[in-house]
Amino acid sequence: PVAVPFGPDPELLRLAVEAYARALKDSAAALPYLRSRGLDDPSLIETFQLGFAGQALRIGVCGETGRERLTRAGLVRRTGHHHFAGCLTMPVYTEQGEVANICGRRIAPVGELAKYLVLPGPRAGIWNWQALTAHTEILLCEGIIDGLTLYQEGFPNVIACLGVEDFCMGYVEAIKRHGVRRVLVAFDRDEAGDRGAERVAGMLGRVGVACYRVELPKGMDVNDYARKVAPARKALELVIERARPMDLPTCTLVAASVMAAAMSPGQAAGDPSA
Repeated sequence: PVAVPFGPDPELLRLAVEAYARALKDSAAALPYLRSRGLDDPSLIETFQLGFAGQALRIGVCGETGRERLTRAGLVRRTGHHHFAGCLTMPVYTEQGEVANICGRRIAPVGELAKYLVLPGPRAGIWNWQALTAHTEILLCEGIIDGLTLYQEGFPNVIACLGVEDFCMGYVEAIKRHGVRRVLVAFDRDEAGDRGAERVAGMLGRVGVACYRVELPKGMDVNDYARKVAPARKALELVIERARPMDLPTCTLVAASVMAAAMSPGQAAGDPSA
């Protein structure tokens, strides 16, 4: 296939998000998946414009020019396959209200395929960025599913990365610019999550933002924990209240070793050309 350069297309992404949201309402697969994760509240689905991507993407672009535009935006792969086919979709916005990215979570068994997909190209936007304008203490999750979980359980002061390696200087700049004083890092409680939390704390410590580690039971993430304890809100309150201050010297060393990488956010999970 002829290579088509990737490029942002906020209007096309908006149309895709709306199409995915309509498809979710009739999906026999995605709604049970959301229910299994405890995230089927209609107001949550509407607030964050959750959707479902079927095998085909039906929006108002057609012809060769339309195909190229879809490919350039990353919604259709160079082979003609729909990038997010079979995924729950979760849009990410800029502070100007434009769709900056879409995170997809495959809802069927995936084997060796990546569970999560995002659009190719540089990262932009922050999921639930509005929290930064309303709160001086922020919860930071490793992924949007965990962010949705906390929001639904009564913690609106939450933002989420698109994976453990996604946190970059764009997040640091936005957190500092909006006057956030404390960040509680609720990454997964595993080796990658612990390492990522130290990296976050080091980067934020350099600009004077205090970081605390929310220590979930080992091997668990926020959504796992919320589904296994009752009442979920009370249990989450307790682990958040017990968040421990992170050791700045150690975290700063970790951050310094990866700062160059943080300046260039990672690429999409999975091969966008496949």
